[in-house]
Amino acid sequence: MSAIFVPPALSSHDVEVDGGLRLLSREAAFYLDPRSREFLEHWDNPITGERVDVCHVWNDPVNQEWLEQMPWGPFRVPMTDLGAAVCFNLDIRLAYPSPLPVAAYPDNSADDTYWALELFQFFAAASDLADAALTSVPCQLSWSRVFPWLPWMRMGPRPGGLIFHTRGVKTGYDAVPEQIRTYIAEKRPEFAEPPTAWSAPNETSWTAFKKQA
Repeated sequence: MSAIFVPPALSSHDVEVDGGLRLLSREAAFYLDPRSREFLEHWDNPITGERVDVCHVWNDPVNQEWLEQMPWGPFRVPMTDLGAAVCFNLDIRLAYPSPLPVAAYPDNSADDTYWALELFQFFAAASDLADAALTSVPCQLSWSRVFPWLPWMRMGPRPGGLIFHTRGVKTGYDAVPEQIRTYIAEKRPEFAEPPTAWSAPNETSWTAFKKQA
């Protein structure tokens, strides 16, 4: 894909509930021209020769619930001790009925099952984690996803898919690049702030595309 993908930026906050926490979030991510670094509004698909409209990521909500007792058992996140640092990782394998069945969306879907592999790593200083006075711990992160062609690419059943390999850092919204904050202010200003109440189900690029189609 001849574009630069800006990893998801989350506006979020934690809410204490019985037995754990809820993370209330919105998710935004953008595709940029690799040379000009401008936001892409159209993309010339080199495989099909078709010019398509780019659908940036505006997912609202993207909420999470972290409870001591989850439906499948006690909440656990794998941890690796790296000495001065600690790494928490989540390896998530997804396979569920696609919101875009092939019969109804032949140009936008390759399978009636949505499959993906999402790999998260969060790195934090061991001293920060041990500091009971800290209410927020700085961290660096990486996120990789292996998944099908995006619906707006109009690749239909063609073999192949996409890999996102990203990295980032936990930061406040004011530290987000000005280019992105300006774009959010123009297009979806509500994404500068997290949701104030829990809602479900979560939005994805597939469900968002279905609403726009």
